[in-house]
Amino acid sequence: MRGNIFTTVLVALASAFAAVALAGELSVEAGRKLDPKLRAVLAAPNFSQTALRKNAALVEQGSNAFVRVLIQTTAGREALQANGARVMSMAGDIVSATVPLARLAAIAERNDVHYIAASQSYRLFNDVGVAQTQATAARQQYNVTGKNVIFGCIDSGIDWRHDDFRKATGQTRIKYLLDFSDPGDTNGDGDLDGAGPYGGTLYTEAQINAALNNTGTVKEADRNGHGTHVTGSAAGNGRGTSNNIPAGTYAGVATEADIIFIKSSRGDLGNIPDIEIINALAFVDSLAKVLNKTYVVNLSLGGHEGAHDGTSLQEQALDSF
Repeated sequence: MRGNIFTTVLVALASAFAAVALAGELSVEAGRKLDPKLRAVLAAPNFSQTALRKNAALVEQGSNAFVRVLIQTTAGREALQANGARVMSMAGDIVSATVPLARLAAIAERNDVHYIAASQSYRLFNDVGVAQTQATAARQQYNVTGKNVIFGCIDSGIDWRHDDFRKATGQTRIKYLLDFSDPGDTNGDGDLDGAGPYGGTLYTEAQINAALNNTGTVKEADRNGHGTHVTGSAAGNGRGTSNNIPAGTYAGVATEADIIFIKSSRGDLGNIPDIEIINALAFVDSLAKVLNKTYVVNLSLGGHEGAHDGTSLQEQALDSF
């Protein structure tokens, strides 16, 4: 038994020293510049590469192995690339790059390289985020789910087919969908040309349900994705899951709120004219009065123009609601 253990240790050490030799000699100082995962993968590749694969930090192409890394450095793009790195982006003194495993030690040896960290992967945490805002606890303690409250959103668009915005019956939770992008400003006179409120195309709850049943048409689409994301965080019910994830895991805050959504005419481009914001707020406000319901409106947008002190006309208009 002792002989087997001794042999195993010798084989492991031999593999480690061989790996370092293949990757280039690594000085003590250079070793301090590598995060523990990268030091381990140089010393014992067969043992350590599995963790890097899970994080998508290790890329293997045939017999070649590359690592995705962040490098803190004062070196320029050309200097790093001369050492075999493929530089993707630079943020201050942090560089994102893909480096051949065989060149990692050489890059760590450079005096203008201060630290190298293996890329990490982050998973979706909306289930944790909602709980940390105490929305889950509030629902349980006060029995509030957003029911009989209107959630309004002015954004890039919404995936009205998404299960998060549908009831258990399959019918939509969206009361009204106003699309300022359809047909947009077709003649260039500055006014939107739709037949709905403020020149948009209006879809009612009944029309959306008809489209879901393939007996009607809704042309609105969220090509940007931002509006669907924020509406899901604020009012999604978590029904839209896959891969055996239980329904409700990624539910938003107000899971039973009625939804009124307004798509900007420039939603696909990721920006929204302030006139449309005011018109959309007026639209939601008027509907809430007719329906006699409380409403909350989400504006996940911002900019740098104006005084930012409440005195601009845009800010005064917002305050009036």
